[in-house]
Amino acid sequence: MQSFRTELELVNHSGKALVEKDIIDLDKKIREFREGKINDEKFRSLRLARGVYGQRQQGVQMIRIKLPFGKIPLNNYCVLQILVMSTLMEICI
Repeated sequence: MQSFRTELELVNHSGKALVEKDIIDLDKKIREFREGKINDEKFRSLRLARGVYGQRQQGVQMIRIKLPFGKIPLNNYCVLQILVMSTLMEICI
Protein backbone atom coordinates (compact mmCIF):
# COMPACT_ATOMS: atom_id res chain seq x y z
CA MET A 1 0.00 0.00 0.00
CA GLN A 2 1.37 3.41 -0.97
CA SER A 3 1.20 6.43 1.26
CA PHE A 4 -0.84 9.46 0.25
CA ARG A 5 2.38 11.40 -0.41
CA THR A 6 3.73 8.65 -2.66
CA GLU A 7 0.51 8.67 -4.68
CA LEU A 8 0.82 12.43 -5.15
CA GLU A 9 4.34 12.08 -6.45
CA LEU A 10 3.57 9.32 -8.95
CA VAL A 11 4.27 10.25 -12.53
CA ASN A 12 2.02 9.35 -15.45
CA HIS A 13 3.05 8.44 -19.01
CA SER A 14 3.50 12.06 -20.14
CA GLY A 15 5.92 12.78 -17.27
CA LYS A 16 3.58 15.09 -15.35
CA ALA A 17 2.81 14.50 -11.69
CA LEU A 18 -0.74 13.28 -11.05
CA VAL A 19 -1.59 16.39 -9.05
CA GLU A 20 -0.46 18.65 -11.90
CA LYS A 21 -2.51 16.56 -14.34
CA ASP A 22 -5.60 16.88 -12.13
CA ILE A 23 -5.21 20.67 -12.01
CA ILE A 24 -4.79 20.87 -15.80
CA ASP A 25 -7.83 18.61 -16.31
CA LEU A 26 -9.98 20.72 -13.97
CA ASP A 27 -8.92 23.91 -15.76
CA LYS A 28 -9.93 22.32 -19.08
CA LYS A 29 -13.32 21.28 -17.67
CA ILE A 30 -13.95 24.79 -16.30
CA ARG A 31 -13.27 26.25 -19.76
CA GLU A 32 -15.57 23.68 -21.38
CA PHE A 33 -18.31 24.52 -18.86
CA ARG A 34 -17.98 28.25 -19.52
CA GLU A 35 -18.17 27.55 -23.28
CA GLY A 36 -21.39 25.55 -22.78
CA LYS A 37 -19.80 22.22 -23.76
CA ILE A 38 -20.58 20.66 -20.35
CA ASN A 39 -24.02 20.94 -18.74
CA ASP A 40 -24.58 22.09 -15.14
CA GLU A 41 -25.20 18.62 -13.70
CA LYS A 42 -22.08 17.07 -15.24
CA PHE A 43 -19.94 20.01 -14.13
CA ARG A 44 -21.40 19.81 -10.63
CA SER A 45 -20.21 16.22 -10.25
CA LEU A 46 -16.75 17.17 -11.59
CA ARG A 47 -16.29 20.09 -9.20
CA LEU A 48 -17.64 18.24 -6.15
CA ALA A 49 -15.22 15.36 -6.75
CA ARG A 50 -12.39 17.91 -6.70
CA GLY A 51 -13.47 19.75 -3.55
CA VAL A 52 -15.20 22.82 -5.04
CA TYR A 53 -18.51 23.38 -3.26
CA GLY A 54 -21.22 25.90 -4.10
CA GLN A 55 -22.48 28.06 -1.26
CA ARG A 56 -25.92 29.49 -0.58
CA GLN A 57 -24.86 32.88 -1.96
CA GLN A 58 -25.15 33.13 -5.75
CA GLY A 59 -21.77 32.78 -7.48
CA VAL A 60 -19.85 31.97 -4.29
CA GLN A 61 -17.72 28.83 -4.04
CA MET A 62 -15.73 27.15 -1.26
CA ILE A 63 -12.63 25.18 -2.19
CA ARG A 64 -11.42 22.31 -0.03
CA ILE A 65 -7.68 21.78 -0.16
CA LYS A 66 -5.93 18.51 0.59
CA LEU A 67 -3.10 18.47 3.10
CA PRO A 68 -1.23 15.20 3.69
CA PHE A 69 -1.83 14.22 7.33
CA GLY A 70 -3.50 17.62 7.87
CA LYS A 71 -0.11 19.32 8.12
CA ILE A 72 1.54 21.99 6.01
CA PRO A 73 5.12 23.33 6.15
CA LEU A 74 5.42 27.03 6.94
CA ASN A 75 6.72 27.98 3.49
CA ASN A 76 3.75 26.21 1.84
CA TYR A 77 1.40 27.95 4.27
CA CYS A 78 2.86 31.29 3.21
CA VAL A 79 2.25 30.47 -0.47
CA LEU A 80 -1.32 29.41 0.34
CA GLN A 81 -1.85 32.68 2.20
CA ILE A 82 -0.58 34.68 -0.81
CA LEU A 83 -2.95 32.78 -3.13
CA VAL A 84 -5.93 33.42 -0.87
CA MET A 85 -5.09 37.10 -0.43
CA SER A 86 -4.55 37.66 -4.16
CA THR A 87 -7.89 35.98 -4.89
CA LEU A 88 -9.62 38.20 -2.34
CA MET A 89 -8.03 41.28 -3.88
CA GLU A 90 -9.37 40.28 -7.31
CA ILE A 91 -12.86 39.83 -5.89
CA CYS A 92 -12.85 43.09 -3.96
CA ILE A 93 -11.51 45.29 -6.73
